[in-house]
Amino acid sequence: MIEELSLPEGSFILLNVARVSPQKGLLYAIRALPAVREKYPETYLVSVGDTVDRRWLSRLEAEAASLGVARHTRFLGVRRDIPDLLRCCDLFVFPSLYEGLGISLIEAMASGCACVASLAGPITEVIRQGVDGWLVPPADVRALADAVCLLLSDGGRRKRLGEAAAKSVRAQFHPETAARKLEDVYEAVLRSARSGA
Repeated sequence: MIEELSLPEGSFILLNVARVSPQKGLLYAIRALPAVREKYPETYLVSVGDTVDRRWLSRLEAEAASLGVARHTRFLGVRRDIPDLLRCCDLFVFPSLYEGLGISLIEAMASGCACVASLAGPITEVIRQGVDGWLVPPADVRALADAVCLLLSDGGRRKRLGEAAAKSVRAQFHPETAARKLEDVYEAVLRSARSGA
């Protein structure tokens, strides 16, 4: 991927996989990029996902240009090689303002990526702060930049978070685990129905 994007050797890649829409918070990742680049000049933000609103993409491109990070921001659109992209990135960033389950976040964790995500919706049920990922308040540019810089500064910590993320996702979302949880729900409903009869 570094060759395809013409990135310098030794670049840091921040990857976001989500549709390009206001909800996904990519605007705040772009706004955090100048502060990250002060410490790590060869950092690139790579966005992968469908563009729902062309005007919003234009707004993001204009924001990147106005902040002087247009050369360090890539919008790749829809891709079929996401597993390869996940293997190449240094950090997965998921700065959603609000969120359902966040399937791409779970996929990134399952791939062993260190992830920085926002404290939005059920994301807090998937990531344990500092254990298998890093959480920041939604729309908090400074907190996002600080978290990214902290993790870029420590490859060992990124590796540990990624390994813990993969293990956590396997435990939470493995089909056997999900089946056991569903069985528990059914048994609780049956017990309740029997005691009420």
